[in-house]
Amino acid sequence: MLATILGALGQESPFPDLLAIHASFLAPAVPGAAEIATRPLAVGTSIARYTATLQAGPRDTVHATATFGVVLDVDQTLAEPPPTVSRAGCEAPSAELRQTLPMTLIDRLDFRFAPGGLDWTRGVSSDLAGIDGWVRLRDGRAIDARAAIMLLDVFPPSIWSAGIYGSAPTLDFSAAVHRRPASRWFWLSDQMQPRRGRDVPRDRSSVG
Repeated sequence: MLATILGALGQESPFPDLLAIHASFLAPAVPGAAEIATRPLAVGTSIARYTATLQAGPRDTVHATATFGVVLDVDQTLAEPPPTVSRAGCEAPSAELRQTLPMTLIDRLDFRFAPGGLDWTRGVSSDLAGIDGWVRLRDGRAIDARAAIMLLDVFPPSIWSAGIYGSAPTLDFSAAVHRRPASRWFWLSDQMQPRRGRDVPRDRSSVG
């Protein structure tokens, strides 16, 4: 849904690149047609900010605010990138596992999980939940900012590695784009500290 919203907002923006997005998921989506209402919040000489509401079914489903501008080809952050693992040392999910994952996009994606990233499928849980790995679009297309946001949202949640398996719908989502994706493979690291309660904060970092 976020990729669909960004597609609509990208047509409104005079600037080519997504800089940041914040989205609140208000209700479950209903399969079928959806309507997106967009509205400019501020359009300046270097950035533009828009809001959008997607309605799929009788109620508003997602409300998002996105900022567009021009992203430099060089990473603009001072933080060290997250450590990665060679894809040769990673594990692909089996065909049987892919059929059980509660993800509607699973057939469009290719995963390679870091060592230990699939331990939850073998009944092994972690006190400090985390899932790391590589993912790409199965059709081989290059990853752009819209696809990167989609991958951030659909990557398996770290609560599964803590033994809390099942549906894990996103309630609130924020992401910033520091440079244009430069690879067909995208490294994702999902970390969280398990706690009791319905809402579990998760921190995702990526390299692509």
